[in-house]
Amino acid sequence: MIIGNPAPRDDTRLAVFVILVTVFALSLGDSVIKKISAEFTLWQIFTVRSFFVVPVLFALAPSPI
Repeated sequence: MIIGNPAPRDDTRLAVFVILVTVFALSLGDSVIKKISAEFTLWQIFTVRSFFVVPVLFALAPSPI
């Protein structure tokens, strides 16, 4: 018998939800890039994308102890 913390519970519904949201976000980003790629240069697309992605990454990053 092992004494200590119990094993973490699997949350299948959460996992499926996260996968669906991720696939939706990737396909949405891909379609937006294809739509605006004729009007903007590559560096402009990457710069605008960074304005949206960097704040999200900072919000999701764990805070230092």
